[in-house]
Amino acid sequence: MVSLPRTAFRLGEAVEAQVTGNNRTRKGLKECALQLSMKTQFEAMSRYEHVNEKKLSEHLIELVPLGRVRARHKQVFAKCCIRIPEGAPPTQNYHRDGGDTAIIAIHYVLKFIALPGIECEIPLIVTSMGYADSAKHAAFVLHSQRKSPKTQRVIRNIVEEKLMC
Repeated sequence: MVSLPRTAFRLGEAVEAQVTGNNRTRKGLKECALQLSMKTQFEAMSRYEHVNEKKLSEHLIELVPLGRVRARHKQVFAKCCIRIPEGAPPTQNYHRDGGDTAIIAIHYVLKFIALPGIECEIPLIVTSMGYADSAKHAAFVLHSQRKSPKTQRVIRNIVEEKLMC
């Protein structure tokens, strides 16, 4: 089992994963590892035929070896930290012109692998803009718009409502 605090990250941010291996079989799991991969899908439309051609490329960004899990044992691995590179392209799975298909789609996955033949993928969203935390944003609005006491009360009520939700 792989546990993440969230599945959306900024470029340059570290992905902290807690990995637990619960092996209920009679065979041990060898070479357990956690890896961050970028999957790129290229799609081309043929001029003469009504056929789309797709190519999928997978690029390994980082691999963290974890160890092994003995048969019929549960192993909690130390917290794994994988950093998303600053220069990596962000997740892109849309067509800029609003069409049906994207020519190039970029996806990121956090993958747990173990021998013999175990794989588990968790899709990640990587963004260059960051993500909005509503509670922090509301506190920022409160701080930046201190004008009159009446306005301050209204904004404080908005902040308190957001924090309660």
